[in-house]
Order: sequence, then C-alpha cells, then structure tokens
Amino acid sequence: MAQSTRVPPKEKKKDEKRADAGASRPVDQQKSRTPYDILDLTPNADAESMKLAYRRMVKLYHPDKVASMAPEFQELAELRMKEINAAYEELLR
Repeated sequence: MAQSTRVPPKEKKKDEKRADAGASRPVDQQKSRTPYDILDLTPNADAESMKLAYRRMVKLYHPDKVASMAPEFQELAELRMKEINAAYEELLR
C-alpha cells in the first residue's frame, strides 16, 4: 500500500498563515503601526525593555547581516532598520 502524502486541512491552513504573516499587508497598513508594534513591545514597557527590544530587532534586520544576499533583501533590511530606528527614537521622547 502506498502512503498518502496529503496534508490534513487544519495543518495546511496553519502553514499558509505562517507563510503569509505580514507579507500581504498593504503599505498603508504597515506604516500605521505604532512604535510598540514595530519593536514588539507592550504599551507599558519600561526603558530597559525598549532598549532590549531595539537591540533584538537590530540583530535581526541590520543591513550588514544581509550584505551577501540579493539586493532586494538588502533594500528591505535597510527600510526595516529605518522603521526600527524611527520607532525607537519616538519611544525615547
């Protein structure tokens, strides 16, 4: 008997959600995110939490991390870092 490689519907939906996470958002919706959303913080976060979140995001999205990748990834990393820096600056005020 041959085994079926069919994925159950529930698992397939979960995988689709993960693959699309944030990718299909309109540009307007991405820009309307708050600094807390950008840095993945709660609104009542203290200064130390903000600093740690900022550093965590910088480690993930710094353009030097993707220097060996395609130019498209480099541009996305640069845009993301600008967004992260602006959010952090706004929270420090």
